[in-house]
Amino acid sequence: MAKSIKLSFPLLGVDRNWAVSEQPGLTTPEAENVRPYDVIRERARGGPRPALRKRFSQQIGSAAKRIDALCQVAVGYVTASDVSLTPPIPPGETPGVMTWSADFFANGGYGTGTISITQTGTTVTLVGGVWPAWAATNGVLVYNGIEYAIASRTDDTHIELSAVWALTTISGVAYVLWHDGEPATIDTVSIVMVATTITADDGVEYYFANVTDPTHDSGWQDSPVFLDNGLTPATAYTYKVRGRDKSPTQNTTNWSAEKSATTATVPADVTPPTYTPAANGMWVVTPYAYLGAGNFYYHRMVAVECTDADNPPVQYMFVALDGVPGNSGWLTRAAESGTKEYINGPFLVPNPTTYRVDVKDGAGNIISSTKWNTMFGLIG
Repeated sequence: MAKSIKLSFPLLGVDRNWAVSEQPGLTTPEAENVRPYDVIRERARGGPRPALRKRFSQQIGSAAKRIDALCQVAVGYVTASDVSLTPPIPPGETPGVMTWSADFFANGGYGTGTISITQTGTTVTLVGGVWPAWAATNGVLVYNGIEYAIASRTDDTHIELSAVWALTTISGVAYVLWHDGEPATIDTVSIVMVATTITADDGVEYYFANVTDPTHDSGWQDSPVFLDNGLTPATAYTYKVRGRDKSPTQNTTNWSAEKSATTATVPADVTPPTYTPAANGMWVVTPYAYLGAGNFYYHRMVAVECTDADNPPVQYMFVALDGVPGNSGWLTRAAESGTKEYINGPFLVPNPTTYRVDVKDGAGNIISSTKWNTMFGLIG
């Protein structure tokens, strides 16, 4: 009678690390089926398929990556006819060509104060306002519909026209001042510019490039106006501008022509230090002689407080005009404010001496006191 032998299916797979007598349960040293468990029918399954021969492909293409799942997706696409590849168009211009605006300030313009000019003259005088620094940069004066090009800006209240005034003499009349959109000086640290307005169905934006100092580029912005601030006085800056639409393809125009403007020069300080007069002008204590330590004579004087906010520090020099020779040299106050005392000596005798005090600011502007003698008082 045949003997029944119970065999366990090797669910744990192949394990060749043991002797036959010590083979762990549910393992086998040899097997030709590498998929011993049927996960779909939930039962163990053996078969004659050679080891490591895959029933299904586990990769797509050449990439050796595991396939975890397959799913159906819908892919949308657009045809070339659905996407605009044309750069924004400036009105009346060639597509893709960027230009500077030709009518900046034309609507309203600058018109503060009133002007006066004589017939056949070229100097226009402004009352009640200040000519902007950009007036001489492609500036145009408009009066009664007639345009006059501006040649130069003489000062805050005077400009020179490029041609003589052909109309009759006018005085105290309104006007309009405008210029094109090329870079124009506003003041010592600012330059303004305007690009030609461009259009596109998706909207547009502009990029102003400061060629001289790229850290001052505008970046992409919606406005065609760019005010560049924080510049260095009396410095020339060159700019160019381009635009693009806001479509997915961001169609961009070419750069405009490069144009330059120079920031205004900081006005020279010609104003000396200021002060509130004492009873004797700049003298709080007028020069006098006194007998001091060791029976020596000294000259003492105190100057009024002087200030200069634009160009500090304020310095004092006490000048001996006769009697005792020499002067104090330029002296600075110990504190930021207050009077300045000066004591000269010692002397064996009183030595009557006439003094003057000079006060200057950091720009070298000097103001002087009246002359005062230690014995005879005011000299002049």
